[in-house]
This record gives sequence, C-alpha cells and structure tokens, in this order.
Amino acid sequence: MTATGAPTGTPLEVRDPSACFRLRELLVWLPLGALLWFPAAGLLLGWHRLAMREDGLVLAAAWFYLTVLAWMLATLRRERLSLLDLLGPLPRGPQWLDVVVLPLLHLGFSGALMLCFVSMLARWRPSQLAHWMRGNGGLDLGHTGVVGSLLVIAVLAPLVEELVFRGILLHRAARRFGVVRGLLATALLFGVLHINPVGLFAFGLLLGATALQTRSLWLTTFAHMVNNAVPLLMILSSRGAPHGPEVFPTEGFAQALPATAALALAMAVSIGLTLRLRWPSATGISSITLAPTDTT
Repeated sequence: MTATGAPTGTPLEVRDPSACFRLRELLVWLPLGALLWFPAAGLLLGWHRLAMREDGLVLAAAWFYLTVLAWMLATLRRERLSLLDLLGPLPRGPQWLDVVVLPLLHLGFSGALMLCFVSMLARWRPSQLAHWMRGNGGLDLGHTGVVGSLLVIAVLAPLVEELVFRGILLHRAARRFGVVRGLLATALLFGVLHINPVGLFAFGLLLGATALQTRSLWLTTFAHMVNNAVPLLMILSSRGAPHGPEVFPTEGFAQALPATAALALAMAVSIGLTLRLRWPSATGISSITLAPTDTT
C-alpha cells in the first residue's frame, strides 16, 4: 500500500474518473428521474406549467440535467471519487481570462453568422425575413422566473454538459480514435445537439482544446456558464419589448451584408488562431488525462 492508501503498483489511469461511468445506466436513471421530477414540479408549481410550451421546456431541461448530474454523483460515490476529481486542478493566474475570452469568441462568431444570415434574407428574401420575424418574436421563456431560468440554463446545463462532453466523452473518444479525432468528434456532437451547430461546433473545439491544455474543466465550465448567461439575460430583458418586421431595419441590414460577412470571417479567423495556439498533439492519451485532486 502507498501513503495514499492505493495498492502498490496500481497505474494512475485506473483511477481516471472518466473511465468509471457506464452510459447505458442513463437508460434507467432518466425514466426514474422523470417519475420523481414531473409530479413534484406539477404539485409545487402547478400542473398548467408543465403544459405551457416555454415553462415546460425549462422544466424538462431541469429534469434532464438534474438526472444526469445525480447519476454522475452516484457513480463517483460508488467509485469512491468526488466531483473535484472529475473537474481536475484549479487553473492559475492569467488562465482565468479564458472565462471571458472563450464566450466572447463564440458569441461574436455566432452573432456575426446570425447577422450575415439576416442580411442575406433582407437583401434577397425580404418577405421571408418578415415572416420569420413575425414567428420569432417570442423570445420569452414563459412565466419561469429569472432565477429559475438562470439556474437551469446558465448554471446547471453548462456544468452537466462540460462534465459529460469534456469530462467523459472527450476522454473516451480520444482513447478510441486518437486525441485530435476525439476532440473533433465530441465538438461535432456538441454542435449537432444545439440549435446553432456551426457556432457551437467552434465553441466545442475551443472548450475541448482548453480542457486538454489545462487538464481541467474549471475554465470550460465557467466559460460555458458566461456564454449561456449573456444571451439569456438579453432574452429576459426583452420581455414586453416590441418586435416584428415593423421595428426591424430590413433595408439597413440588406446594405450591411458585406460588413456582416467580413465580421463573420474576422471572428472565424480569431477562433482559428486561438485554436492553433491550443491544438493538442496526437501523441497519446496521456495528454488529456486529468490530473488527480491533490490530497496531501
């Protein structure tokens, strides 16, 4: 036995937290979580909330993320590990700037893509843009409170997604396909599962490369939280504001197409340069093994 209580000769990879999760167990956890969560939510908040589109989506998201988090905590407890073992070591000093830099890169790129798309519609399909604006005016999350929305979308969702995508799936994909291919595969899956696949693919690459570089999930988790909180606060602040084609500068956006395209290209180049500095080597799985929590 060693001083830490581990058997002599046990390789460090055996205690890699990402290796202890059995994804098939979620097939049992998710329905059990639904049986507990939705009746409790209906009794506490009112059954009508479950039937409302916006409130129902937030409550469904809460069920999903809480259930996945409970499964992860139960697994870690079974393996005599903690959440800190999966999150890895705390970053130091200037590394914390990534909490702001990564969301700025992604939100700038995604916003530029959206502006470019709107500008193209305004120039070549103005009637379609007007129709889209009329149907897209409800940037509302129903009657869900600000605190509840922030907890689910800006805290719970980023935490669970980072633990799953960068904490578990990135490791497993890297072991099977190699570090670089694993990074690309998990970023692609991350993008496809969101409503903005191009922007979220780029964000997934940034988060994955940062996790590999720092051997930690702290920066990516907080950056993900900031990334979700900014647009959510904008949506919540727009409640009751006028919307629709009558208040939308269609002609101005049609003329701004070259500028919006240039902005999107500039943000793409910025992301590419950032990734170039952080791109992992393909020399082995040891480059993504998270350092264990210091227990001394």
